[in-house]
This record gives sequence, C-alpha cells and structure tokens, in this order.
Amino acid sequence: MLQKKRTLAACCALALTPLTGCEQMEAGQVAATVNGDEVTYQEINAELRSVYSLQGLSPDDARKAALERILDRRLMAQAARAENLHETPVFLLRERQLRDALLAQLLRESTEQSLTAPSSTAIAEFIEENPLLY
Repeated sequence: MLQKKRTLAACCALALTPLTGCEQMEAGQVAATVNGDEVTYQEINAELRSVYSLQGLSPDDARKAALERILDRRLMAQAARAENLHETPVFLLRERQLRDALLAQLLRESTEQSLTAPSSTAIAEFIEENPLLY
C-alpha cells in the first residue's frame, strides 16, 4: 500500500510538470500521461467548468487542482481495473445507470438550447387569450 502511495505521488508530481508555465491550453493537446493514459487540456477545461470548488483560485492553481483531480480519478480507475472491478455485476449496473443519466442530461441541455424565450408581444397575447390563468 505504501508503494502505491509513493507511485501515486510520483505520477502526480511528474504529470504536473508539463502544466507549469503553460499560458494557453489548446483543446486536444496532451497535458499529462498517467501510465500511458493521456489527459488532454480539453479534459482539464471540462473539469474546471464542472467543479465549483475550483472557483476563486488563480487560473494556474485551478488548472493544477483540476489536473490533480483527473489524475487521482485515473489512477484509482486503473487500480480498480487491475482488481477486475469493471467486470462485476455492480459495476455494470452502475455504469448503465450513469450512462442513461448522462444521456438524459445531454438531451435536456440540447432541448434547452433549442428553446427561445417568447417575445413581449407573444407573452401579452397569451395573457390576453388566457385571462383565467392570471
């Protein structure tokens, strides 16, 4: 266990090195590699958008924290795969639940983006046509 922690710390330290001094993050460019698994700047940007705890940090600190969170997840996932947890019935059930929830969320977001707010005239006409609702 101690060896795993040392390996984790070494991987994090090495992976953070390419991030230092990086002013511009290009989508698709590799920021770090964890045991052959690449982490792109696009993934870091997505992490920055999705994690509220990173708000208020300087841009460099937020990027480093986002990368660290991604690296931690990747290393834990690799350890879980090594123990074949990805082949258990519990994993398969949860994976399907998460996949369905993600697809439902993306559908909602897509639908919301396609909606447009009614104009003031349309609102006034609706209220006039439906006086009992108001």
